[in-house]
Formats: sequence, structure tokens, C-alpha cells
Amino acid sequence: MEGIRDQLPPTPHYQWVHESGWTVWELEPDQADDFLHQTDLFVAKSANPTMWITAHTGEAFYSERFTRCGETFCYIKIDLSEGLADSSFTDKSEIEHAIDSALIPHRLGCQIGGGMGLRYAYIDLALTDVSAAITAIRDCLRAGSIPKRSWILFFDADLATEWVGLYDDTPPPPLLLSDEA
Repeated sequence: MEGIRDQLPPTPHYQWVHESGWTVWELEPDQADDFLHQTDLFVAKSANPTMWITAHTGEAFYSERFTRCGETFCYIKIDLSEGLADSSFTDKSEIEHAIDSALIPHRLGCQIGGGMGLRYAYIDLALTDVSAAITAIRDCLRAGSIPKRSWILFFDADLATEWVGLYDDTPPPPLLLSDEA
């Protein structure tokens, strides 16, 4: 295991991600009324493709397998079924830029990818201080009037049912199909 960890970058993602290459996937999701996790993705990108593939194949995910710097991998899920009309953001790239501007100067993490789904937009994150980063993300996205149905969710197997609403009154995200509940 140490040999594999030695091959990982020695610095947090926020120090190198914007100079790295990006991998892009085109996917073919099935139509549904709502979507668990990121199952509605039709296009995705990542600066850490090995991490992304593991997070999307159903294999048990543990952040420490993909970082030597104690980062936690998670994602923001934004319901765009009604668009961004009430938001100061015009598109997902503006949201990504705002998140990086809120996180990177404070060394809290950065966005490392994401994608667009049939209903949701996703922004994948590598966070060095989860608690402080969540506060910064919530403040940033609330200031931009992001849709109320927006959450921070986690890739890690032991955090898979944890979530943080971007507003105090954000409803729970879709976590289980009705026949799994």
C-alpha cells in the first residue's frame, strides 16, 4: 500500500489541479423522475480520473486511497430542473470559479471536476478542512442564490448517507430509491 501512496501527488489538489490534464466522459443515463448520487450524468470531467472512476463504479470508496494530504472527496449536487433564473450565476462554470475563489486562497480545497446530468449539475471537490470548507461553500453559494435543492454529499463509503444542505431549510437529497427505504 505504501508504494501506491508514494505514487500519489505529495501536495493537495488545490496546488496542482488547474495545471493538470482533464479527462472527459460522455454517458447515457436512463430517464427517471429523480436520481440518486450522480446517476443522471450525461457528461463529466475530472482532473483525477482514477478517483472519479472508482467513485462511479459502485466499488467501496475511501478518500485516503487517492490523496496523501488528508483530503476528503465529495460533491455538490444542484437541482437545475428550474434553471438558475433566480441566481446571480449564469452557468456551472461561474459556480465552479466562485467555489475555487472561496476555497483556494484559504487552502480549504478546490473543485476537481463534475458534470451535467439530466436534472442536476455536479461539482466534485477535494477538501482539506471539511468543516471550514462547507461553511465557505454555503456562504458563497447562498450569496449567489443557488437553488434551494442543493447539497454537499460524500463519496466515502462511511459517509455515503451524510449530506449538508446549502440552506438551513434545504430538503433531504434523494439518497434511496423508494423500494430501498
